[in-house]
Amino acid sequence: MKKYLFPILCAIGGLTIVFLALFFSVSFKKSLPEDNLNATPEIIAGVKSGMFKDKISGFEILYPMNSEIRNDVGNFLSVTKNAVVQIFVSSTKFDGTNLSEAVVAVGVASDTSTVAICQQIINGDQAQGTVKISGKDFNLFTGTDAGAGNLYEYRDYRRVENGRCYEISEVLHSGNIYNYEPGTIKEFDKSYFSGVLEKIATSFEFVN
Repeated sequence: MKKYLFPILCAIGGLTIVFLALFFSVSFKKSLPEDNLNATPEIIAGVKSGMFKDKISGFEILYPMNSEIRNDVGNFLSVTKNAVVQIFVSSTKFDGTNLSEAVVAVGVASDTSTVAICQQIINGDQAQGTVKISGKDFNLFTGTDAGAGNLYEYRDYRRVENGRCYEISEVLHSGNIYNYEPGTIKEFDKSYFSGVLEKIATSFEFVN
């Protein structure tokens, strides 16, 4: 009997270890937050959200999955100039209107000259106080720029964080409605698209 007792005890012990391992594994998984983009807020109703992450620049930001994502320089940033990312809302949302572009651009700069003016009024901006983004205060500036029948309306959020200037710019680029042949297009819904850009911009989060 003794010669069978040891293997039986080993088998029971092994099964106990396996059971405990499975129990704690399942419990631990349940305690972890799910990294599931299907659960992220929708910027545009009916369109899933994606997430752009840049560990070097230290931020992440949501965007509608049908957006066009670019990282070229662009002309949408007042202070930082070079864009880490530009999010262009799909033009299918404003076809047949006088809206040409709806963009959120994010720039980051660490040179001392840019950091020094990061939270100052630039090029006739209008200071609009501060806005909480990522739980921190960003200075908000608004302004317009017009020329050759084009109008650029922007909202610029800027903050110095860890020695860097972070700039998030919302831009609505539209054409003068009177420059189009009557009846061919309609005025875009400014309130709606401003809301879409604001949702994108304020989804910005600092990451380590």
